[in-house]
Amino acid sequence: MLYPPEPLPKYPHLKPSEAELMTEYILLYGKEYKGFEYDVLVGTPPEPPPGIGKEFVRDWEYLASLKIDAVGHKEEEIHIIELKETARPQDIMQLATYLVLYKDKYKPTKRIRGILATRFARPDARMLADKFLIEIRLVP
Repeated sequence: MLYPPEPLPKYPHLKPSEAELMTEYILLYGKEYKGFEYDVLVGTPPEPPPGIGKEFVRDWEYLASLKIDAVGHKEEEIHIIELKETARPQDIMQLATYLVLYKDKYKPTKRIRGILATRFARPDARMLADKFLIEIRLVP
């Protein structure tokens, strides 16, 4: 579901700290976007554990899937957005993984960019972001 590029009273499946970051991100950058999707599933979940009932398989697949915090849709680009209080090297690698998995699953025709919205970025995270062409956007 595509949500409007404006703050929401509640964001689907975002933790409170992530929701605060998303609200501040939208206040700073929302005008760039046509809309946002939240909690976007990518990758292949592991097999359900033995003995799980068929009625729970879909729930298992959802819970065990990797999820992108937000996907921002622009006229010419798609932004894969992760929300972190502090940008660490492993967050850059997580976002790089999500970029590959998103392309594989959804086969977008628009250019894709990785955006890490954060309050603070460690120097080593900045170095990796440059290497992987991921943009770190600081939010207050």
